[in-house]
Amino acid sequence: MEDVDRNAKFFHKVANNRRKFNAIENIVVVLVVEHELHADESSMKSAIVQFYEKLYHENFRFKPLLERISDSTTNF
Repeated sequence: MEDVDRNAKFFHKVANNRRKFNAIENIVVVLVVEHELHADESSMKSAIVQFYEKLYHENFRFKPLLERISDSTTNF
């Protein structure tokens, strides 16, 4: 067997093993919201919705109205 054939065989063996080593077989997507792990799609969706509902929820007892401010203090 010639050196070129042996080198080619060795090179292909190394390249194929490297490709197998670098391959990603399974990708697992998980979402962690407030220290809770969500792995399935429906759980992720509900966790995201709950997160933003909580984030943008207004919890004010008193909310000032613009109508009570006199026109002299506002210069629109």
